Amino acid sequence: MTLVALCIIPDCRFIWLLGAIMLSDWLKYFKSSFP
Repeated sequence: MTLVALCIIPDCRFIWLLGAIMLSDWLKYFKSSFP
C-alpha cells in the first residue's frame, strides 16, 4: 500500500506525512501489545 501511494503521489511532504501516520499506528500497536 505504501509503495503504491508513493508511486501515485510523488510528493515529499505527502511521503513524510504518510510515514508519520504509519509510525504513529505502529507505536499504538506496540504499546497495546506490550503495556
